[in-house]
Amino acid sequence: MSKRVSVEERRILALRCKIDEQYLYQVLTQRRTASPELCVTIERESDGIFTRTTLRPDDWHRIWPELAEQEKV
Repeated sequence: MSKRVSVEERRILALRCKIDEQYLYQVLTQRRTASPELCVTIERESDGIFTRTTLRPDDWHRIWPELAEQEKV
């Protein structure tokens, strides 16, 4: 987990994302890979604390090529 959040903050984020807190923990610690749709939701609901690029470090540039273009600028 690149960013540290408390258990309570993680519970709140899971509720906001409408997913199980344990699943969110697994995604944030990269034990499981979230769908692209869920990554967008987590990024939005965490106010950018967790980004699509950190949630899917191996393939984000293929899923969201517009983000790769932004990084070049």
